[in-house]
Amino acid sequence: MSESFDTKQLFDHVNAGFMYIDCEGSIRLFNHSAKNIIGIIHGTDFNHPAGQLLEGDIVLMADNSLGGDDGGLDATILKSIGIRDKTIEKGNSLVAIGTYLSKSSKPVYKVFRGPLPSGKIYVEQKIEGRNLKAAIDFGERLLSIEVGDQVFDLNYLISMGHLVILDRKTMQVKFIQAKGYSYRNETIREILTGQPFLAKGAEEVTRPDPIGQTAETFFGSGEFIDDLNTILTGKSDLIKEKHYFLQGRQLLCTLRAVKDPINCTGVSVNLLDVSELGDLLKMREDLIETIERSMTTIVPHHFGDLDTIPNIQGNSLSMQEVKYFIKKAAQIKSTVFITGENGTGKTMVAREIHNAQHPEEPFIEVNCGSIPQSLFESELFGYTPGSFTGALKQGKEGFFQLAGNGTIFLDEITEIPPSIQGKLLHVLQDKRYYPIGASKPITISARIIAATNRKITEEISLNRFREDLYYRLNVFPINIPPLRKRTEDIYALSQAIMKRLQKEYGLSDKILSGGAYQQILNHPWPGNVRELENVLERAMLICEGSTIYPEHLNLEETRQSLHLQEVREAAEKHAIQTALLHTKDRRRLMELLGVSKSTLYEKLKQYNLSG
Repeated sequence: MSESFDTKQLFDHVNAGFMYIDCEGSIRLFNHSAKNIIGIIHGTDFNHPAGQLLEGDIVLMADNSLGGDDGGLDATILKSIGIRDKTIEKGNSLVAIGTYLSKSSKPVYKVFRGPLPSGKIYVEQKIEGRNLKAAIDFGERLLSIEVGDQVFDLNYLISMGHLVILDRKTMQVKFIQAKGYSYRNETIREILTGQPFLAKGAEEVTRPDPIGQTAETFFGSGEFIDDLNTILTGKSDLIKEKHYFLQGRQLLCTLRAVKDPINCTGVSVNLLDVSELGDLLKMREDLIETIERSMTTIVPHHFGDLDTIPNIQGNSLSMQEVKYFIKKAAQIKSTVFITGENGTGKTMVAREIHNAQHPEEPFIEVNCGSIPQSLFESELFGYTPGSFTGALKQGKEGFFQLAGNGTIFLDEITEIPPSIQGKLLHVLQDKRYYPIGASKPITISARIIAATNRKITEEISLNRFREDLYYRLNVFPINIPPLRKRTEDIYALSQAIMKRLQKEYGLSDKILSGGAYQQILNHPWPGNVRELENVLERAMLICEGSTIYPEHLNLEETRQSLHLQEVREAAEKHAIQTALLHTKDRRRLMELLGVSKSTLYEKLKQYNLSG
């Protein structure tokens, strides 16, 4: 077995388009996936013999941009299937079912003019017992043709024309459009003007093999050849993820120099069909989900089964710990003290504890920051009839009494004035309190959960919060980490939020593009989960398609921290990230950053970077 055969066989098993061009500009390797992308191999499971469109054949068509990637189709050519509509123009979207060169049959068709919608257009017809349908789904960027139970789909990014032909005599499919139709000379215009089409079923179509041809002969002159020569002449080593239009296909290519110790010996080219980006995003989502799910096997097993708390999203170690504490807190009746920045989900954690313990009982949420100081005592503890001027005749039950046997959640507890802090301390100690004007105490039955977004030790040192009250509250502490400290949870959170918004607003399925997801990962999220929810809600509402891109995200620049350690760490991380853009070589990184090997490894680990 020759070395060249082994190399070819190896690259044919790579599930990505790849070709190798030598220093003379000749194509030496063109793998199976690349042939599929270009159209040398038709890439469909449906086979048919070679043939030609004949009078009386049924034509089903879906074209999202007339005159675009369809060979230059226009209204004149459409007359061949009975469409005589002078208003049809270049750029219109068209779905149609018609009979070729028929003088009696009338076609069914729909034309969409103007900005592309996010919905669908379609036509349906029943001919000789067979249900036929041609459709365009603009949101999913999908051209779909159905013949009975057979479905023939093509994804597009910018423009594409899709065609299926039925034999008039047998009503069987005699031709289907497949990607790479420009290379095979099978555009809609060519087929409708009588050009023969090739068979599908053979491994390769009867076109000249690219191996041995020069790249310029095979692809034609243009930007791709110019960039290829830039690398072959040593002016550049890498051209990454650039868009080219090759053999009628919209491709994303990465060109890399292949070198011996001295000279460039050729160029490797990775090819990506941009119309498959939706599938790639789905694969990326599945991969991220697989990685996240695998993390549950990494966290300590002593946390036990935490799937019973589905409303708290995240598989990071810190959130596994929060879930574990929720389960434990639900098994006791001690006072719980929840700390965390604004927007981290303190209320949700309090509700989960309550729901896990006694969901049938009241959950009374008290925002201490919204109660006027003069009303604190009456709001918390209530009052008896006629206890003070302006009091209600029937008196009033306070929040503690309304909670009954349930839970009272004192959010922003550091906002309680000092005069009430003392009374609250006695309530926690004695488990009873006196409403204003009452001579008999009321025993507390409710579970008490408190929360704050402030640094409680600073509040104590500034004499704004009683230290003895803090110790009474801090029996069972739970700290919720900020979102920037658990970025591994952002994907799961985003998916959960998007699913909820989709259901709430009746929206179609949407996914995050790679660029949008990267921006979300890099954002510091000072508003935490609440900010993430707001950003995704806006993006979901303004995104007309099925993919959310960076321009849909409204990520505000945040104030720069003045804390010296945070500023230093941010600067270090940025410097290392910038150096990694230039090189992955560890020795070169040490030189660029001016650090020792041990320091480099320490910093890479500290900032979770890979070099």
